[in-house]
Amino acid sequence: APSAEAQVCAELRQKLEAGNIDAGLLLLKTKCPQLLEDERYTFKLIKNKFVAICRAKGADKQAIACARTELAPLALNAYPAAYTEFKQSLRLLVLNPDKHAAYLAEHSHADVETALETQEELASSVYH
Repeated sequence: APSAEAQVCAELRQKLEAGNIDAGLLLLKTKCPQLLEDERYTFKLIKNKFVAICRAKGADKQAIACARTELAPLALNAYPAAYTEFKQSLRLLVLNPDKHAAYLAEHSHADVETALETQEELASSVYH
């Protein structure tokens, strides 16, 4: 029979592969709380949750709430590159390829670059 640790790992993998990040976080909180003390893991899980929300149709408000209340507070302290990853992730709010393919097709590269720079500014304002 698999060990309790192996069972938790299998259950966690199943939840994360199904996109149920909140259930995965709850499992970790109840079974392995010491793991969540390391903000690197928590940040990466919440970032995956944010990306999944961004890809869902009509979930922009939910994505912004996730960015503000869950992801941003971890971005500065999780690990050195986390804040940069946070800012890059925020681009999904405006330039999600699934939602904005027409925008990308109709605008020049310079327009897209300007939009990306605007996203950098948005990233800073969401955190502060």
